[in-house]
Formats: sequence, structure tokens, C-alpha cells
Amino acid sequence: MNKLYKVVLNKPIIQWVDSVALEANLDNNYYLPKYLETREHLWNSGLEIKTLSTLVNNEGFVTGSTPDYKEKEIKDGAVLLKTVNIERNELNTSKLFYISKENHGKLKKSQLNKGDLVITVIGATDEVIGRAIVYDGRFKNANITQSLAKFRVREQFDGYFVSTFLNSKYGHNLILQMSSSSTRRYVNNTELGQILVPIPSNEIQNYIGNKVRKAEELREEAKRLKEEAEEILFNELRIKELEHLLMEQNKKYNWVEETALTERIDAYYYKAKYTILDKFISQFEYVITKKIADVEYGYMPQEDYTEVDSGIPIIRITNMPGNLLIDSSDIKHIPVNEKIKDRHFVRENDILMVQLGDTTGKVAYVSKEFDGYLFPSFCLKISLKDTNKVLPGYLALLYESKIMQLQIEQTISYASVRPNTTKPAIESLKIPIVEMSKQKEIADRILNYIKHIYESKHLIIEAKQDVEDLIEGKFDESKISEGV
Repeated sequence: MNKLYKVVLNKPIIQWVDSVALEANLDNNYYLPKYLETREHLWNSGLEIKTLSTLVNNEGFVTGSTPDYKEKEIKDGAVLLKTVNIERNELNTSKLFYISKENHGKLKKSQLNKGDLVITVIGATDEVIGRAIVYDGRFKNANITQSLAKFRVREQFDGYFVSTFLNSKYGHNLILQMSSSSTRRYVNNTELGQILVPIPSNEIQNYIGNKVRKAEELREEAKRLKEEAEEILFNELRIKELEHLLMEQNKKYNWVEETALTERIDAYYYKAKYTILDKFISQFEYVITKKIADVEYGYMPQEDYTEVDSGIPIIRITNMPGNLLIDSSDIKHIPVNEKIKDRHFVRENDILMVQLGDTTGKVAYVSKEFDGYLFPSFCLKISLKDTNKVLPGYLALLYESKIMQLQIEQTISYASVRPNTTKPAIESLKIPIVEMSKQKEIADRILNYIKHIYESKHLIIEAKQDVEDLIEGKFDESKISEGV
């Protein structure tokens, strides 16, 4: 196919567009070079090109609605998926919303079934719109809001391949091209159906789709491992008993023995729940953090990392989504600086903890792939120096538990603009010790949990790259015989 466009001037953008590329849509945004280049790549790929509407079964596209919902689970109700729950080829269940059984029953068309594709059709930013998943059916009853649409592809097409294409840079550009923008980006069902989709052989579709399916299996296995580790930890430390004690206390005041007083004189520090916690921990063998670990403040970047694509990678708070993980999808870099001290770098088995802001106390475990990264001044690094007494995998999960999060909460100062804790405060935390065999059971599961999550993310990245290579003529078909 001939060149569809020619850029005459970059700033402001002035371009010539071939008449064959002109459509009924006269919005300037529709003809931006990156969108026309995407379409050109597709038409020149040698692949069969279909519109998304021709892949979809007779039910077509169904947009959700906005019923009354709650953030707490409703008995016999349904999960209501929102934009926040849809990531690229991954269902995010960290925050769920619920609707009543009656509302779910009224909204029959937008009820989800296993194998449905779900896509965000309204987004506050370009990144949000067009995120797609194949719904795995994990909830017996599930529905969607008006920011999402669902559809189902015909049996001759692989839904996981289609979702991966939509999540690729080419699919995302086509969705952005079709979308309109006022205060938020949105795309209607007609525009959604007009999106172009390349169709390779069934073997290639299945090969790419299998990577996403494998990623899904790994995430499920990871979830099981973490739940098992939590169950062992909670049983060993009798966390349910602690939660029961905390629920029973409802005193508006608290009597504190003089021996329990510290340098802190604010009433917040001596709330009844913290006294209960301290007595509870005293039932176990415990060790003070500074006896087993070094705690360090992070690095305050003097350099601008916004435009730097290489150099020293730095883990920011935005790279710490919770659940002990580090998100590598948006790692920034700073220029190489020989003055940066070694203590500002993380090493394998270190634990990072947010020490400033609304997420103070959030933790992440440093696995091998992040060894040597910088960490910021908003975090503390906890490096074990005595693994004969405490295993890092055990300690990482322990920091997530109520028995430690309450201790961290107690150390937080609200005197400044943002809540924060300090290195001395974290050094003074009491670490309950369980027998080493139990620690090992917990640590093994946590390390495998993290490994599975990262492997699943790598598979998603590989699948998207395969789609892009396919369109660009770089895909190696010999890989298909090797399987996933």
C-alpha cells in the first residue's frame, strides 16, 4: 500500500493525507501521524485485517450501567467491576465493589460470563481507555459499570489473542484514534466495532493466547501460595485472637503505666489498641528490628529523571503497588552519579517500606531482578544481617500483617504536612519469632508467590511483543513449535 500520509511540519502538525485514508470522521485528532502510521503498519503487514465487529458473536457489544454499589460485600450480591479493576490482560481484585442481588438480576445484559472480553470505554487519561481482559469467571456473579463494555468473539478466533492485540501499542493507538475527548476519553460501541484487528493463523493466535492463559494460571498459583503463607503466619501468631481483642476494646481513654512511657508524649501514641498490641506481642519470643537488620533512608534525587531512558534505575513509591511487589512497567532512571553511596542501593532479599505519605507502612520485597536499583528518600530499606534468626521472606510477609502494621501505625507522626515514620521508629519495632521450620514454610511460599507473579507479567509483555513483531514482520514462527 502507498504512503497514507506525509508530515509537512511537526510544530504545529501540518500533514498531507491521501484521499484513500480519509473517512467520514473529520476530527483532526483522528488523522494524527501516530494513528495513521499504525493503520499503515496494519495494512502493510500482509495479515488479514478485519473490523472488531466482525469477530464478535451475535450478542454484540454491551456497555454496563451505574447502579448503586457498596464497597463492602453484599450477601448474595454480585461483584461490580469498574475501570480500576481492568488492567492490560489482568483482572485487578485489590479493590472490589458490590451490588445487590436485585440490581444484578435487573442488569442481565451486562452480566459477565467466563470467556467474555471486557474493555474500558471511558477513561480520565489516554492510558486508561482501551485496557482489555478476558474475564476468567472467578466470581459466580459479576457485572460491569458504564465505563466498561463486554463482548465475546466467535469460536474461530482466540479471545486472548484479541485482548492482547487491543492491549498492544497498535491496538491502543486505534482505540485512541476512534475515541472522542471532552473531559474524559470515551468510545462508543459503534466506534469500538470499527477498530481494525490483524488476523494471523490459528496456530499463531493460540501460541500468543497461550502465553496470556499461562500468565493467568501463574497468578492463580501465586494467589494460592500467598494465602497458604498467610494462613501459616496467622495461625502461628494467633492473629485472629488479636483481632478479637481489638474489636472488644471500646474505651475512650487508656491508662498507661509510667514504665511504658517513651519520648513520645502525644495521646495518639498511647491509644488502647496499641497497649493491647504490646501486651499481645509480649506472649511471643521477639527481637527488636535493629538487632537483626540495618535500616537506611533512601536517596533524594538531585537529578532530573523525567527524560532519562538509561542510567541508574530508581524504584519510586509508584512502583510499589502493594502485596510485596515491585512494578517494573514504569521504572525511571537517573544519570550515573559516582557520589551516590552504596547504602542507597537495594540488594536481593532487602525489604522496602514507605515512610512518608498516605501509604506509610506499605512494603515490597526485593527479588534478584531489582538488585542494584536505587530507592528513594520516601522509603526505608531493611537489610537483614542475621538470617539464622529471621528469614527475609518471613519478615516481608510479617510486615504486611496486622501485628506489624499496627506497630508501624503507632510510630507515625502527624505533626508535619504528611504523615511519616522514621528510621529510629522502625528500628524499634518488635519482630515476633516463630520456629525456623514454620518461617521456612512461609518464606518458600512467599518467594514462589513473587516469582510466579513476575513470570506472569513477563509472559504478558512477551505476548504483546509477539503481536507487535507480527505486525512489523519480525515474528519468528519457528517459536510456535517450542510452545510456551
